[in-house]
Amino acid sequence: MAVSLPDGTEVLLQEGAVLSYGADYNEVDRLIDLDGQAYFQVAKNAERPFLANTSEAELRVTGTAFNLRIDGEELEVEVSEGSIELRRKDKVVPVKAHQCGFASPGKDCTVLTVKDLNRHAWRTGVLRFESAASSEVIKTIANNYDLEVSVADGCDFPFSGVFSDSDPVAVLETVALYGQGVLEVMDKDAKVFRLSLPNCE
Repeated sequence: MAVSLPDGTEVLLQEGAVLSYGADYNEVDRLIDLDGQAYFQVAKNAERPFLANTSEAELRVTGTAFNLRIDGEELEVEVSEGSIELRRKDKVVPVKAHQCGFASPGKDCTVLTVKDLNRHAWRTGVLRFESAASSEVIKTIANNYDLEVSVADGCDFPFSGVFSDSDPVAVLETVALYGQGVLEVMDKDAKVFRLSLPNCE
């Protein structure tokens, strides 16, 4: 769902995501609440920062493009253009283009370099992995497409591939085959899956 905010910021909401803001949006600042995942192209305004908060951290922007996912108190932002700031207590962590920032309860904000911007795949339809840990591949697919995927701990293996379609289940099946395992459908309607791999049960 595409949404235009009063300041001209453009938002694309993932299915199931909820975005809200107050009647005073764009008067002093531009504070939004998000539950789920969305892509933002924030209108530039250095005097009125664009903000998203959890109880643990604040995301602050003046104008840029990024993918933001908030799940409870966990915040994950992957920047495609410009830069943002993650603030937690008295610490400020910059997150630049092709980086991903994480904020979760009780932990310092962290930043990773992300060349392929896979967290944008839910809207672009493109996933790229190069010798990525299978657990990270599975987590990326699950978050992008709102799936629940379980796999036994300690079953990581390196995975590479480029996928240009929008069928996340097919990608999971490829990951399973690559690991000589199978993908089990636990609840198709609820989008719940289990990855069974040999010697990992």
